Amino acid sequence: MFYFFVSYARGNEDDLVRKFCADLSIEVRVLAGLPRDAEVGFIDAEMSPGTRWSRRLVDALSTCRSFIALMSPRYFLSQHCGQEWQIFAERSLRYEQATGTDPSLLKPLFWVPVPRGKMHPAALRIQFADQEDDTCLRQMMRLKRHEDAYKEFLFNLASQIVNAADQHDIPNGVTYSDLESVPSVFHHTQAVINGVPANELIDATTVHFVVAAPTRNEAMAIRAESTTYGDRRRDWAPYHPSWPDPLSDYAISIAASRNFLTRVADLEELGERAAIASQQNHIVVLLVDAWITRLLGPLGLLTAYGGRPGAPRNPTTVVLGPASDGDEETRDQWPALSETWTATAGGLAPANDLSRWGISTYHDFARDLPAALEVAMNRVFASGNVRRQPLNTFHIERPTLDPP
Repeated sequence: MFYFFVSYARGNEDDLVRKFCADLSIEVRVLAGLPRDAEVGFIDAEMSPGTRWSRRLVDALSTCRSFIALMSPRYFLSQHCGQEWQIFAERSLRYEQATGTDPSLLKPLFWVPVPRGKMHPAALRIQFADQEDDTCLRQMMRLKRHEDAYKEFLFNLASQIVNAADQHDIPNGVTYSDLESVPSVFHHTQAVINGVPANELIDATTVHFVVAAPTRNEAMAIRAESTTYGDRRRDWAPYHPSWPDPLSDYAISIAASRNFLTRVADLEELGERAAIASQQNHIVVLLVDAWITRLLGPLGLLTAYGGRPGAPRNPTTVVLGPASDGDEETRDQWPALSETWTATAGGLAPANDLSRWGISTYHDFARDLPAALEVAMNRVFASGNVRRQPLNTFHIERPTLDPP
């Protein structure tokens, strides 16, 4: 059996990658008590871009005990690398579903530094150590001053691989009738990301809709028309009568149709929801009535949110401000309301692609909300807190590449 499979983007440094595979194989054989000619690691050094997969490569992917991804900017552009990741991730998922255990057998390592913006969510969602330019694996192998650190790293990684192989008997992979049809996790939404179907990762993206609108009693004190308001802030229905339901209910239905989990809160709960969203990489969507700027208490809550530590990027926040064509009073007062709001909104969602203001119809709202959520989800993938919670108390410490 192969203890590990090395996945990498083919290029000009294949010899160096083969050396890493050979060095790691030596350590694995020693720790596993195997003879020096035992094949313990697999690397397809002969495969070049555009080449069809070999049967031996697929067999290795379907039976290996761990998967090592050598990350580089080119890695996430490679269809073959995404397919290799996909096949192993499917096996990991089946093991987790059967045992409730996260085996931590998919190990992404920095071959060269990769900016977070160029990393796929599949890698971002696996916890790994950050490395500087001179401590990535490639540099550790090339620079003599890292020789001892490289040897220590190999030993630690080999120990993890051998111990995990002894403790986790993950199932063999499925057989594909057409190998070229295997979805690439980096290119297809039907793929598996780190043992979780991509569509389930989208399902797991939670949106907190927070309604910043007056109650009926508050509205009666600041404007002539109050029929669009209710006893709670979340009862606000700005598109009444063309869309009589509360905006929060409408937003939930739109988000749910795109597989988001949703929560709804009134403005007073904004701080609590923001704390949860920051910790869990959720999205906050503020549904704002411009008339809220005439109420000092609620306006103060929004101002405090915009000025809090970590604002405006944590958590990722979207601001949507309806202004119905059918609400003549709001339209008449819009210049003054908008000016006050602009002075308040700077710390909430300063990026234009996360803010939509003056949404005139419920049809426009149905278009703007999904677009903003797509942008917000990409922001979370690119800059959110990277974590993957184990399903039980067992955890294999991931190797780091820091020099001594």
